[in-house]
Amino acid sequence: MRRIGIIDIGSNTIRLIIVDLHDDGSFKLANELKESVRLGKGLNKTNRLKPETMKKALQTIRVFNDFCSIYKVDKIIAVATAAVRNSENGKEFINTLKLKTGIEINIISGKKEAWLDYYSVINTMDIKNALLIDIGGGSMEILKVKNRQIKNYISLPHGVVTLTETFLLDDPPKIECIKNLEEFLGKQINKLDWIKDKDINTLVGIGGTVRTIAKIDRRKKLYPINLIHNYEMYSADIDNILGLVINKTVKELKKVPGLSSERSDIILAGLITVKEILKHTGIRKIKISGNGIREGILYKNILNDDKILDDVCTYSVYNMMKYYNVNEHHAQNVKQLAICLYDNLINLHGCENEYRELLAIASLLHDIGLIVNFYHHNIHSGYIILNNGINGLSHKKILKCALMTMMHEGNGYEKIINEYKSILTIDELEKIRKMGSILRIAEGLDISELGRVNIISCVVGKTDVLIDLKSNDGIIELEKFSVDKNNDIFHKVFKRNIKVIEGD
Repeated sequence: MRRIGIIDIGSNTIRLIIVDLHDDGSFKLANELKESVRLGKGLNKTNRLKPETMKKALQTIRVFNDFCSIYKVDKIIAVATAAVRNSENGKEFINTLKLKTGIEINIISGKKEAWLDYYSVINTMDIKNALLIDIGGGSMEILKVKNRQIKNYISLPHGVVTLTETFLLDDPPKIECIKNLEEFLGKQINKLDWIKDKDINTLVGIGGTVRTIAKIDRRKKLYPINLIHNYEMYSADIDNILGLVINKTVKELKKVPGLSSERSDIILAGLITVKEILKHTGIRKIKISGNGIREGILYKNILNDDKILDDVCTYSVYNMMKYYNVNEHHAQNVKQLAICLYDNLINLHGCENEYRELLAIASLLHDIGLIVNFYHHNIHSGYIILNNGINGLSHKKILKCALMTMMHEGNGYEKIINEYKSILTIDELEKIRKMGSILRIAEGLDISELGRVNIISCVVGKTDVLIDLKSNDGIIELEKFSVDKNNDIFHKVFKRNIKVIEGD
């Protein structure tokens, strides 16, 4: 195992993640730190980093370096972006940091910054065609992705800190100044003849500004899922949040739910930037990426030759299985049995193929909660999925998968289901219960965890479902016991009893 630290010295915030890279290709986030430094403050006037912000940045890097030492990090990878890149004294500052901390810091180009953003998104989100935008403190990276490849990109020296200092100095900003900012951004966007594309209907937002916008939206809607990555918004949501903040002072903005105090003075510039991108491209849908430059560096260290994952979701699921020490043999057996039951009972459950895919994932992850405790591990498994997330899946699909997993054993999940009824239809809940019941039976058929039975056939009658089993050792009493034990749940969902018979 290798443990690496990744530091991103941004124009607004300095961030650190510490990650364990295992020999089997899996990884685990060990810890993270961040500090709002505002390194890019005043840069648009003097073109130089200020002594006070450099001092705070040095203190932050020293703290991060000490933190890495405590965690016995094998290697620190550090990069600096727009503020350092665009300032006259940036290189001098980086040399000072190296002298006083021993950390080698790479000042990356706008092109490299854009590529790292792309690499973090393409390996953690299921997107084919999209416009990507990273709104930083001192720069803005815009990329067009077609068929999962970069087609166009640009790095503009306009971030939320520089835009705020240039256009929005009053508190609250004057309407005239806001209009000037909108006009300026519109001109910058319209210079990009490639930015409009009929095949692109999704904007992927990257960086702390868009994550903050998503947090405000979540709090506003009382959204019950505690995930940011792959959170979805629409242009109307941006307009609503703009209406909420546009006439407020910084002091008043600090009271807005979801808006952190360190971003209260720059959030308006971020909102206007997103609004103008949507306006001039005709895009309505926004997906939020929880990942950025640091994760781009992480995946570059995990994957060989800068390759792109073929299946983001499968990679994420298997990484979770390794992370939570899942018995892979048992998980694969349960998946095989569950899918066999799904296919044989398709006329009975009537679910579309999406549920087959989610059932397969739930089967593989149904026991991850054992890392917490054996008792109620079905509930623990569901909560881990809900809080960890699964890359490549929408939040609703993650929720469905988590609830299926909770239903594979015991009870106590009905109360939890009630927490999410605001985003699930009655039909979806019914189908989730059907898949949970199938998973419960499949898990019971591999109660030995030895993979000793296979399903020969399922016969669906008016009152019963008969499972014809073949056992490797000729013994199926344990499996019969388990299926009988779960018959009540199955009958409640499907209005039929389920019974095991032994094949020849």
